[in-house]
Amino acid sequence: MVDSNFQGYAKDVVHHGYASVVVLTVVLCECLSTLEDEVQYIWLSPWSKTKCTYLFARYFAVVYLTANFVFSLVWPPPLPVSQPRCTSWHLQNISCFYAQYIASHITLSRRILETYEVRNIGSALLVFHAAELAGGVVSGKDTLSVMSFNGVCDMVNVPKNVFVFVAMLLLSQVLMWGLILSGHSRRGGADAPRADFREMVYRMWYDGEAKVAWAICCLFFVANAYRGNAGQAVKPIYLFVWPICLLSIGTCRYILSMERNANTHARISSPKCNSAERELHTCNDGNSAEDLSLGSYCPEPCEPQASVDSTTSTGPYVMRVSSSDSFETLTLDSLKWKHPSCLQGAFDGGIKMSDSSSDVSSDLTRRTSTTSTSSSMSTLRLSSISSHMTQETEITAPSIGTRSSIDIDIGSLHSSSSVTSEELRDVWNEVWSGDEHAFMHA
Repeated sequence: MVDSNFQGYAKDVVHHGYASVVVLTVVLCECLSTLEDEVQYIWLSPWSKTKCTYLFARYFAVVYLTANFVFSLVWPPPLPVSQPRCTSWHLQNISCFYAQYIASHITLSRRILETYEVRNIGSALLVFHAAELAGGVVSGKDTLSVMSFNGVCDMVNVPKNVFVFVAMLLLSQVLMWGLILSGHSRRGGADAPRADFREMVYRMWYDGEAKVAWAICCLFFVANAYRGNAGQAVKPIYLFVWPICLLSIGTCRYILSMERNANTHARISSPKCNSAERELHTCNDGNSAEDLSLGSYCPEPCEPQASVDSTTSTGPYVMRVSSSDSFETLTLDSLKWKHPSCLQGAFDGGIKMSDSSSDVSSDLTRRTSTTSTSSSMSTLRLSSISSHMTQETEITAPSIGTRSSIDIDIGSLHSSSSVTSEELRDVWNEVWSGDEHAFMHA
Protein backbone atom coordinates (compact mmCIF):
# COMPACT_ATOMS: atom_id res chain seq x y z
CA MET A 1 0.00 0.00 0.00
CA VAL A 2 2.61 2.42 -1.20
CA ASP A 3 1.62 5.89 -2.32
CA SER A 4 3.91 8.57 -3.73
CA ASN A 5 1.75 11.45 -2.49
CA PHE A 6 3.70 11.94 0.75
CA GLN A 7 2.66 15.59 1.10
CA GLY A 8 -0.98 14.62 1.04
CA TYR A 9 -0.39 12.08 3.79
CA ALA A 10 1.43 14.64 5.92
CA LYS A 11 -1.45 17.06 5.50
CA ASP A 12 -3.91 14.37 6.58
CA VAL A 13 -1.80 13.66 9.66
CA VAL A 14 -1.85 17.34 10.60
CA HIS A 15 -5.60 17.43 10.07
CA HIS A 16 -5.98 14.40 12.33
CA GLY A 17 -3.92 16.16 15.02
CA TYR A 18 -6.07 19.31 14.88
CA ALA A 19 -9.27 17.30 15.07
CA SER A 20 -7.90 15.36 18.05
CA VAL A 21 -7.08 18.61 19.86
CA VAL A 22 -10.57 19.99 19.22
CA VAL A 23 -12.42 16.90 20.38
CA LEU A 24 -10.29 16.59 23.52
CA THR A 25 -10.83 20.29 24.28
CA VAL A 26 -14.60 19.91 23.92
CA VAL A 27 -14.68 17.01 26.37
CA LEU A 28 -12.42 18.76 28.90
CA CYS A 29 -14.51 21.94 28.73
CA GLU A 30 -17.60 19.83 29.26
CA CYS A 31 -15.98 18.28 32.33
CA LEU A 32 -15.18 21.70 33.76
CA SER A 33 -18.64 23.10 33.05
CA THR A 34 -20.36 20.24 34.88
CA LEU A 35 -17.74 19.83 37.61
CA GLU A 36 -19.89 21.38 40.34
CA ASP A 37 -22.84 19.11 39.65
CA GLU A 38 -20.52 16.15 39.25
CA VAL A 39 -18.99 16.68 42.68
CA GLN A 40 -22.37 17.21 44.32
CA TYR A 41 -24.37 14.40 42.72
CA ILE A 42 -21.68 11.86 41.77
CA TRP A 43 -18.54 12.08 43.90
CA LEU A 44 -20.31 12.85 47.18
CA SER A 45 -22.95 10.17 46.66
CA PRO A 46 -22.50 6.53 47.73
CA TRP A 47 -21.34 3.97 45.22
CA SER A 48 -24.08 2.75 42.92
CA LYS A 49 -24.61 1.52 39.38
CA THR A 50 -25.40 5.02 38.23
CA LYS A 51 -22.20 6.39 39.73
CA CYS A 52 -20.09 3.67 38.11
CA THR A 53 -21.75 4.22 34.75
CA TYR A 54 -21.16 7.96 34.94
CA LEU A 55 -17.51 7.66 35.91
CA PHE A 56 -16.88 5.18 33.13
CA ALA A 57 -18.71 7.23 30.50
CA ARG A 58 -16.88 10.39 31.51
CA TYR A 59 -13.33 9.34 32.18
CA PHE A 60 -13.04 6.48 29.75
CA ALA A 61 -13.71 9.01 27.01
CA VAL A 62 -11.16 11.40 28.51
CA VAL A 63 -8.50 8.67 28.61
CA TYR A 64 -9.28 7.48 25.10
CA LEU A 65 -9.25 10.97 23.58
CA THR A 66 -6.03 11.82 25.41
CA ALA A 67 -4.41 8.68 24.01
CA ASN A 68 -5.67 9.58 20.56
CA PHE A 69 -4.17 13.06 20.90
CA VAL A 70 -0.82 11.63 22.00
CA PHE A 71 -0.93 9.20 19.10
CA SER A 72 -1.47 12.09 16.70
CA LEU A 73 1.65 13.80 18.08
CA VAL A 74 3.85 10.72 17.73
CA TRP A 75 2.34 9.47 14.51
CA PRO A 76 4.40 6.60 13.10
CA PRO A 77 7.15 8.23 11.01
CA PRO A 78 7.18 5.73 8.19
CA LEU A 79 4.42 6.81 5.83
CA PRO A 80 2.45 5.18 4.44
CA VAL A 81 1.30 3.03 7.36
CA SER A 82 1.12 -0.69 6.74
CA GLN A 83 -2.19 -2.48 6.26
CA PRO A 84 -1.93 -4.75 9.35
CA ARG A 85 -1.15 -1.74 11.50
CA CYS A 86 -4.18 0.14 10.21
CA THR A 87 -6.36 -2.92 10.81
CA SER A 88 -5.13 -3.22 14.37
CA TRP A 89 -5.76 0.49 14.99
CA HIS A 90 -9.30 0.22 13.63
CA LEU A 91 -10.01 -2.76 15.85
CA GLN A 92 -8.92 -0.74 18.87
CA ASN A 93 -11.14 2.16 17.82
CA ILE A 94 -14.12 -0.14 17.31
CA SER A 95 -13.61 -1.73 20.73
CA CYS A 96 -13.42 1.66 22.47
CA PHE A 97 -16.48 2.89 20.63
CA TYR A 98 -18.49 -0.18 21.64
CA ALA A 99 -17.44 0.22 25.27
CA GLN A 100 -18.69 3.80 25.30
CA TYR A 101 -21.80 2.81 23.38
CA ILE A 102 -22.65 0.06 25.88
CA ALA A 103 -22.30 2.50 28.78
CA SER A 104 -24.74 4.84 27.07
CA HIS A 105 -27.21 2.05 26.39
CA ILE A 106 -27.03 0.80 29.96
CA THR A 107 -28.11 4.25 31.13
CA LEU A 108 -30.98 4.47 28.64
CA SER A 109 -32.07 0.89 29.30
CA ARG A 110 -32.22 1.48 33.05
CA ARG A 111 -34.30 4.57 32.45
CA ILE A 112 -36.71 2.60 30.26
CA LEU A 113 -37.05 -0.13 32.89
CA GLU A 114 -37.72 2.45 35.60
CA THR A 115 -40.30 4.15 33.40
CA TYR A 116 -42.30 1.09 32.35
CA GLU A 117 -41.61 -1.31 35.25
CA VAL A 118 -42.59 -4.25 33.04
CA ARG A 119 -40.52 -7.42 32.88
CA ASN A 120 -41.32 -7.96 29.20
CA ILE A 121 -39.65 -4.66 28.35
CA GLY A 122 -36.44 -5.79 30.02
CA SER A 123 -36.44 -9.09 28.16
CA ALA A 124 -37.08 -7.32 24.86
CA LEU A 125 -34.22 -4.89 25.52
CA LEU A 126 -31.87 -7.73 26.40
CA VAL A 127 -32.69 -9.61 23.20
CA PHE A 128 -32.39 -6.44 21.15
CA HIS A 129 -28.98 -5.53 22.57
CA ALA A 130 -27.70 -9.07 22.11
CA ALA A 131 -28.80 -9.08 18.47
CA GLU A 132 -27.30 -5.64 17.96
CA LEU A 133 -23.97 -6.69 19.46
CA ALA A 134 -23.84 -9.88 17.43
CA GLY A 135 -24.70 -8.01 14.25
CA GLY A 136 -22.03 -5.43 14.94
CA VAL A 137 -19.36 -8.06 15.53
CA VAL A 138 -20.23 -9.97 12.36
CA SER A 139 -20.52 -6.81 10.29
CA GLY A 140 -17.23 -5.42 11.62
CA LYS A 141 -15.38 -8.65 10.96
CA ASP A 142 -16.63 -8.90 7.38
CA THR A 143 -15.96 -5.21 6.78
CA LEU A 144 -12.37 -5.36 7.99
CA SER A 145 -11.67 -8.42 5.88
CA VAL A 146 -12.58 -6.63 2.65
CA MET A 147 -11.76 -3.04 3.54
CA SER A 148 -8.65 -1.31 2.25
CA PHE A 149 -6.77 1.62 3.81
CA ASN A 150 -4.67 4.39 2.39
CA GLY A 151 -1.32 5.58 3.76
CA VAL A 152 -2.82 7.30 6.85
CA CYS A 153 -5.33 4.55 7.69
CA ASP A 154 -8.31 6.24 6.09
CA MET A 155 -10.86 3.70 4.88
CA VAL A 156 -11.32 3.55 1.13
CA ASN A 157 -13.65 1.36 -0.88
CA VAL A 158 -16.04 1.23 2.06
CA PRO A 159 -18.39 -1.78 1.78
CA LYS A 160 -22.12 -1.46 2.22
CA ASN A 161 -21.99 -3.32 5.53
CA VAL A 162 -20.65 -0.15 7.14
CA PHE A 163 -23.79 1.77 6.22
CA VAL A 164 -25.95 -1.06 7.54
CA PHE A 165 -23.98 -0.93 10.78
CA VAL A 166 -24.44 2.85 11.09
CA ALA A 167 -28.16 2.55 10.30
CA MET A 168 -28.50 -0.08 13.03
CA LEU A 169 -26.88 2.22 15.57
CA LEU A 170 -29.12 5.12 14.62
CA LEU A 171 -32.21 2.91 14.76
CA SER A 172 -31.21 1.72 18.20
CA GLN A 173 -30.88 5.27 19.49
CA VAL A 174 -34.21 6.30 17.98
CA LEU A 175 -35.91 3.25 19.50
CA MET A 176 -34.47 3.84 22.97
CA TRP A 177 -35.34 7.52 23.07
CA GLY A 178 -38.76 6.80 21.58
CA LEU A 179 -39.52 4.39 24.43
CA ILE A 180 -38.41 6.96 26.99
CA LEU A 181 -40.55 9.70 25.44
CA SER A 182 -43.53 7.38 25.16
CA GLY A 183 -43.19 6.29 28.76
CA HIS A 184 -43.04 9.85 30.03
CA SER A 185 -46.04 10.89 27.94
CA ARG A 186 -48.17 8.09 29.42
CA ARG A 187 -47.18 8.46 33.02
CA GLY A 188 -48.70 11.21 35.11
CA GLY A 189 -48.89 12.46 38.67
CA ALA A 190 -46.21 13.71 41.02
CA ASP A 191 -43.94 10.68 40.52
CA ALA A 192 -43.00 11.47 36.94
CA PRO A 193 -44.36 14.81 35.80
CA ARG A 194 -43.80 15.79 32.20
CA ALA A 195 -42.12 19.01 33.24
CA ASP A 196 -39.25 17.01 34.75
CA PHE A 197 -38.47 15.32 31.45
CA ARG A 198 -38.65 18.59 29.52
CA GLU A 199 -36.28 20.13 32.04
CA MET A 200 -33.98 17.12 31.69
CA VAL A 201 -33.90 17.46 27.91
CA TYR A 202 -33.24 21.18 28.28
CA ARG A 203 -30.26 20.53 30.54
CA MET A 204 -28.90 18.00 28.07
CA TRP A 205 -29.18 20.15 24.96
CA TYR A 206 -29.30 23.81 25.96
CA ASP A 207 -28.11 24.34 29.51
CA GLY A 208 -24.72 25.97 29.99
CA GLU A 209 -22.09 24.98 27.43
CA ALA A 210 -24.19 22.14 26.03
CA LYS A 211 -25.24 24.25 23.05
CA VAL A 212 -21.61 24.92 22.13
CA ALA A 213 -20.58 21.28 22.51
CA TRP A 214 -23.43 19.97 20.37
CA ALA A 215 -22.88 22.69 17.77
CA ILE A 216 -19.19 21.80 17.42
CA CYS A 217 -19.98 18.10 17.13
CA CYS A 218 -22.60 18.70 14.45
CA LEU A 219 -20.24 21.00 12.57
CA PHE A 220 -17.53 18.38 12.48
CA PHE A 221 -19.96 15.71 11.35
CA VAL A 222 -21.06 17.89 8.46
CA ALA A 223 -17.41 18.54 7.58
CA ASN A 224 -16.68 14.80 7.72
CA ALA A 225 -19.59 14.00 5.43
CA TYR A 226 -18.41 16.58 2.92
CA ARG A 227 -14.75 15.51 3.00
CA GLY A 228 -15.65 11.82 2.91
CA ASN A 229 -17.86 12.30 -0.13
CA ALA A 230 -15.27 14.46 -1.88
CA GLY A 231 -12.25 12.24 -1.15
CA GLN A 232 -14.10 8.92 -1.16
CA ALA A 233 -12.49 8.03 2.18
CA VAL A 234 -13.73 7.69 5.76
CA LYS A 235 -11.46 9.10 8.46
CA PRO A 236 -11.43 7.23 11.79
CA ILE A 237 -11.28 10.52 13.68
CA TYR A 238 -14.88 11.16 12.57
CA LEU A 239 -16.11 7.58 12.48
CA PHE A 240 -15.03 6.65 16.03
CA VAL A 241 -13.54 9.57 17.98
CA TRP A 242 -16.32 12.12 17.60
CA PRO A 243 -19.13 9.58 18.28
CA ILE A 244 -17.34 8.64 21.50
CA CYS A 245 -17.27 12.32 22.42
CA LEU A 246 -21.00 12.63 21.70
CA LEU A 247 -21.90 9.54 23.71
CA SER A 248 -19.82 10.70 26.66
CA ILE A 249 -21.38 14.17 26.76
CA GLY A 250 -24.93 12.92 26.26
CA THR A 251 -24.70 10.08 28.78
CA CYS A 252 -23.09 12.19 31.50
CA ARG A 253 -25.49 15.09 31.08
CA TYR A 254 -28.43 12.73 31.16
CA ILE A 255 -27.21 11.07 34.37
CA LEU A 256 -26.60 14.45 36.01
CA SER A 257 -30.10 15.57 35.07
CA MET A 258 -31.63 12.41 36.54
CA GLU A 259 -29.61 12.74 39.74
CA ARG A 260 -30.53 16.40 40.09
CA ASN A 261 -34.24 15.65 39.69
CA ALA A 262 -34.01 12.72 42.11
CA ASN A 263 -32.23 14.90 44.66
CA THR A 264 -34.89 17.60 44.30
CA HIS A 265 -37.76 15.15 44.80
CA ALA A 266 -35.99 13.52 47.75
CA ARG A 267 -35.48 16.89 49.40
CA ILE A 268 -39.13 17.83 48.93
CA SER A 269 -40.45 14.51 50.23
CA SER A 270 -37.91 14.11 53.02
CA PRO A 271 -39.21 13.40 56.57
CA LYS A 272 -37.95 16.78 57.69
CA CYS A 273 -40.17 18.55 55.22
CA ASN A 274 -43.13 16.28 55.88
CA SER A 275 -42.95 16.39 59.68
CA ALA A 276 -41.44 19.78 60.39
CA GLU A 277 -41.71 22.18 57.50
CA ARG A 278 -44.91 20.81 55.97
CA GLU A 279 -46.50 20.00 59.33
CA LEU A 280 -49.94 21.40 59.96
CA HIS A 281 -49.34 24.58 61.91
CA THR A 282 -51.71 26.47 64.15
CA CYS A 283 -52.05 30.20 64.18
CA ASN A 284 -52.93 30.65 67.84
CA ASP A 285 -49.82 29.48 69.73
CA GLY A 286 -50.46 25.88 68.75
CA ASN A 287 -53.40 25.48 71.17
CA SER A 288 -56.17 25.41 68.60
CA ALA A 289 -57.47 22.18 67.20
CA GLU A 290 -57.69 23.67 63.73
CA ASP A 291 -54.42 23.64 61.81
CA LEU A 292 -53.12 25.25 58.70
CA SER A 293 -50.94 23.46 56.17
CA LEU A 294 -47.58 24.78 55.01
CA GLY A 295 -47.88 27.88 52.93
CA SER A 296 -51.32 28.86 54.26
CA TYR A 297 -51.76 32.38 55.47
CA CYS A 298 -52.31 32.95 59.16
CA PRO A 299 -54.55 36.00 59.61
CA GLU A 300 -53.63 38.96 61.72
CA PRO A 301 -54.57 38.84 65.41
CA CYS A 302 -58.22 39.66 66.03
CA GLU A 303 -59.78 41.48 68.91
CA PRO A 304 -59.91 39.71 72.31
CA GLN A 305 -62.16 36.68 72.37
CA ALA A 306 -65.80 37.56 72.85
CA SER A 307 -69.06 35.67 72.99
CA VAL A 308 -71.29 36.76 70.14
CA ASP A 309 -75.06 36.41 70.53
CA SER A 310 -77.35 36.80 67.59
CA THR A 311 -79.83 39.67 67.70
CA THR A 312 -82.50 40.48 65.19
CA SER A 313 -83.43 43.83 63.72
CA THR A 314 -85.17 45.30 60.72
CA GLY A 315 -81.97 46.84 59.40
CA PRO A 316 -78.79 45.06 58.31
CA TYR A 317 -77.89 41.88 60.09
CA VAL A 318 -76.80 42.85 63.63
CA MET A 319 -74.77 41.01 66.23
CA ARG A 320 -74.47 42.21 69.83
CA VAL A 321 -70.96 41.45 71.08
CA SER A 322 -70.41 41.21 74.81
CA SER A 323 -66.76 41.35 75.84
CA SER A 324 -66.04 41.62 79.58
CA ASP A 325 -68.50 44.28 80.83
CA SER A 326 -69.01 46.27 77.63
CA PHE A 327 -71.40 45.80 74.74
CA GLU A 328 -70.89 46.70 71.12
CA THR A 329 -73.36 46.41 68.26
CA LEU A 330 -71.71 45.42 64.98
CA THR A 331 -72.98 44.83 61.49
CA LEU A 332 -71.44 42.48 58.95
CA ASP A 333 -70.05 45.45 57.02
CA SER A 334 -68.37 46.84 60.11
CA LEU A 335 -67.02 43.42 60.99
CA LYS A 336 -65.66 43.03 57.51
CA TRP A 337 -64.02 46.46 57.75
CA LYS A 338 -62.60 46.09 61.26
CA HIS A 339 -61.75 42.37 61.27
CA PRO A 340 -61.27 41.25 57.65
CA SER A 341 -58.99 38.33 58.46
CA CYS A 342 -61.20 36.97 61.23
CA LEU A 343 -64.41 37.27 59.22
CA GLN A 344 -62.79 35.70 56.16
CA GLY A 345 -61.34 32.94 58.32
CA ALA A 346 -64.73 32.41 59.90
CA PHE A 347 -66.45 31.87 56.58
CA ASP A 348 -63.51 29.94 55.10
CA GLY A 349 -62.98 27.83 58.22
CA GLY A 350 -66.35 26.17 57.80
CA ILE A 351 -69.92 26.66 58.94
CA LYS A 352 -71.35 23.66 60.74
CA MET A 353 -75.05 23.37 61.25
CA SER A 354 -77.47 20.77 62.62
CA ASP A 355 -81.22 21.31 62.78
CA SER A 356 -84.31 19.27 63.40
CA SER A 357 -86.50 21.86 61.76
CA SER A 358 -86.54 21.44 58.00
CA ASP A 359 -87.58 25.05 57.30
CA VAL A 360 -84.79 26.66 59.29
CA SER A 361 -82.35 24.08 57.95
CA SER A 362 -83.23 24.87 54.33
CA ASP A 363 -82.79 28.62 54.83
CA LEU A 364 -79.46 28.28 56.59
CA THR A 365 -78.24 25.59 54.20
CA ARG A 366 -78.68 27.89 51.22
CA ARG A 367 -76.39 30.45 52.84
CA THR A 368 -73.72 28.18 54.34
CA SER A 369 -73.66 25.14 51.96
CA THR A 370 -73.03 22.74 54.88
CA THR A 371 -75.87 20.81 56.54
CA SER A 372 -76.00 18.04 59.15
CA THR A 373 -79.03 16.87 61.12
CA SER A 374 -77.84 15.49 64.46
CA SER A 375 -79.83 17.02 67.35
CA SER A 376 -82.81 19.12 68.31
CA MET A 377 -80.75 22.31 68.50
CA SER A 378 -79.77 24.37 65.45
CA THR A 379 -76.24 25.73 65.78
CA LEU A 380 -74.49 28.02 63.36
CA ARG A 381 -70.81 28.09 64.29
CA LEU A 382 -68.36 30.42 62.63
CA SER A 383 -64.79 29.44 63.50
CA SER A 384 -61.89 31.66 62.56
CA ILE A 385 -58.20 30.96 63.04
CA SER A 386 -55.97 33.74 64.29
CA SER A 387 -52.37 33.82 65.49
CA HIS A 388 -53.31 34.21 69.19
CA MET A 389 -56.99 33.18 69.68
CA THR A 390 -60.02 31.46 68.21
CA GLN A 391 -63.21 33.47 67.86
CA GLU A 392 -66.49 31.61 67.60
CA THR A 393 -69.84 32.99 66.57
CA GLU A 394 -72.77 30.82 67.58
CA ILE A 395 -76.42 31.20 66.78
CA THR A 396 -78.76 28.83 68.60
CA ALA A 397 -82.39 28.31 67.76
CA PRO A 398 -84.71 26.28 69.95
CA SER A 399 -86.71 23.53 68.40
CA ILE A 400 -90.37 23.71 67.61
CA GLY A 401 -92.76 23.67 70.57
CA THR A 402 -90.47 25.30 73.13
CA ARG A 403 -90.34 28.82 74.46
CA SER A 404 -87.31 30.97 74.72
CA SER A 405 -86.13 34.52 75.27
CA ILE A 406 -84.54 36.58 72.54
CA ASP A 407 -83.14 40.10 72.47
CA ILE A 408 -84.44 42.21 69.62
CA ASP A 409 -82.95 45.55 68.61
CA ILE A 410 -85.43 47.78 66.81
CA GLY A 411 -83.79 51.14 66.25
CA SER A 412 -82.75 52.35 69.69
CA LEU A 413 -85.44 50.36 71.47
CA HIS A 414 -84.18 47.23 73.24
CA SER A 415 -86.77 44.84 74.59
CA SER A 416 -86.87 41.30 75.85
CA SER A 417 -89.84 39.10 75.10
CA SER A 418 -90.89 35.50 75.21
CA VAL A 419 -92.04 33.97 71.98
CA THR A 420 -92.80 30.54 70.71
CA SER A 421 -90.62 28.76 68.24
CA GLU A 422 -93.16 29.40 65.46
CA GLU A 423 -93.06 33.15 66.08
CA LEU A 424 -89.29 33.03 66.36
CA ARG A 425 -89.08 31.20 63.04
CA ASP A 426 -91.28 33.86 61.40
CA VAL A 427 -88.98 36.58 62.73
CA TRP A 428 -85.92 34.71 61.44
CA ASN A 429 -87.49 34.16 58.05
CA GLU A 430 -88.22 37.86 57.77
CA VAL A 431 -84.68 38.78 58.83
CA TRP A 432 -82.97 36.28 56.53
CA SER A 433 -85.15 37.11 53.53
CA GLY A 434 -84.68 40.83 54.07
CA ASP A 435 -80.91 40.60 54.43
CA GLU A 436 -80.23 37.85 51.92
CA HIS A 437 -78.34 40.10 49.55
CA ALA A 438 -76.25 41.68 52.26
CA PHE A 439 -75.41 38.36 53.91
CA MET A 440 -74.52 36.57 50.71
CA HIS A 441 -72.04 39.31 49.74
CA ALA A 442 -70.64 39.87 53.22
